Amino acid sequence: MAAAAEKIVVHPSKYAIRIHDPDPMPEPSPPASDVPIADTLGWDTVFAINLPHVNEALRQTGSAPGDFSQTFSSAYAIAGTFGTWQVTMGGDGQDIYLLVPVADGTLDFNGATYDIAGGLATVMINFDYVPGVPKAAPVPVDAKGVPHKLKTKTTTSDPANEPIAAVVQFVFPEGSKASGNTPINRALVQGALTQWFIDNLERFQHVFSTVNLAEKADKASFQWLKPSLTGYAYADGTKPENSLLGVLTTTQRRSIADLSHQIAPSAIPSGAQSGFLISAELFLKQSVLPGLPHAFKKASASDFQLINHGSEITLARGVTVDVNDIDYGGTTYHPKMSSFNLVINDTEIVTNMVVDVDVSPGISVTIMMTNYQTLTLVTKTDGTQTLGYKATRPPRHTYVKHVAAWVKITTAILSVLVAVIGAVVAGPGAALADAIIIGIIVAIIIGIIVGVELIIEDVIAKGVAEAMPSINPMIYAATDPVVWPTAASSFTLTSAGLNGALQFGGTLNFAAPQETPLTAAPPLKVRRSKAAKPSRR
Repeated sequence: MAAAAEKIVVHPSKYAIRIHDPDPMPEPSPPASDVPIADTLGWDTVFAINLPHVNEALRQTGSAPGDFSQTFSSAYAIAGTFGTWQVTMGGDGQDIYLLVPVADGTLDFNGATYDIAGGLATVMINFDYVPGVPKAAPVPVDAKGVPHKLKTKTTTSDPANEPIAAVVQFVFPEGSKASGNTPINRALVQGALTQWFIDNLERFQHVFSTVNLAEKADKASFQWLKPSLTGYAYADGTKPENSLLGVLTTTQRRSIADLSHQIAPSAIPSGAQSGFLISAELFLKQSVLPGLPHAFKKASASDFQLINHGSEITLARGVTVDVNDIDYGGTTYHPKMSSFNLVINDTEIVTNMVVDVDVSPGISVTIMMTNYQTLTLVTKTDGTQTLGYKATRPPRHTYVKHVAAWVKITTAILSVLVAVIGAVVAGPGAALADAIIIGIIVAIIIGIIVGVELIIEDVIAKGVAEAMPSINPMIYAATDPVVWPTAASSFTLTSAGLNGALQFGGTLNFAAPQETPLTAAPPLKVRRSKAAKPSRR
């Protein structure tokens, strides 16, 4: 540390405090990133796939009705067959848009027959879980839980103002010469199809996903990951590949009454088939807080507490924690941590520690240390996967020397002070930074706190790839309750990190979606009116 000028602040009763600021170290800039934050928006977990995989399941199952016929009178009727239904872009939250092509069909109106083949209907619907999601979360009873299927909503308490379906647009591809392709005929078909969908939507029995609620975890320490209540949300992107359908859940029987049915458009990391998020608050409460005490030799769970609505962890009021002793010049010093703060700052874990050391009678030093770290995915030597960690910016440290007024500062004392400060920063300070992050990772991976100290020591000695437990059982426990209909495997990790939440990218080994002409469908030209909005009740 470079020497710098000191200033003296006289304490009114006891000390003259010499503040030594070693060329004040500015806070390092956070790592630059152009990746949007993937917040869970109040939910505990989010599991998302993109639109092409949603639609591939629709295509494979063939669960959509294939024909239609709607008669209003002898002078007004439509009939025909549909092509492959798909979810299309334009939806938001709970509002889902279907793109339904007319493969072959006619409009009969006032004695004339018009060809409507090739027309494209955009249909606004909502989903619902079957059976319905309970208002109060049930108590987990067994490992089976209660499967809830995400299907089309087919009932409403207010048909006049909130119908279950509305055709918000009926158009033809550019250049179509179909005789039905006139403004009047398109409006007639749109009205007739709206009524047909209202009358027949229950024929559309496709299951978009299944969520197992109130499942009792095989390992009790993973119960905090099991869904209690659920919702869903759609997020529109710039193209089908970055438009998402997500299953939203709360765990530990937490209510969903005040939660918005929205999903972050960045829930799936770039290059992944699917994405799974654990909220920062749940991560802090269930992983960081239990794992933290094990980074210290003499700390207990009661020494730390959540504050600021569960977004930060600090030392409990009046608590100090012993950290590793240091030896210098034949003397053993006993540092104590008097202040601690940990917060997840979007993409990194930021820890602030204040450590006090009594150097000799009348002389002490206070050292402030800040570390910046994030989580990474690591392949272990046995081929399984785990979480690792790395620094996101250089650590920052400053210190203050406290010297009693009656103490005469000598060169020897200054040398001891500098040595003690350096030893704390390089020794217990650096060791704590690693021990804290390892303890956090171990707590989430194995879900138990027995033996964490030994694992921390092993990881520090041998490295993450060799000694860190596998994360695969934890990932299976978290993602297995949600089933996507054409997934060929359980969720297999391809990436992991912090991004507003604990974000995992993975593959479900979906088959490659088949290309269809519907991906080039015309954009929605007319938004549905409030009166035409399907019911969410």
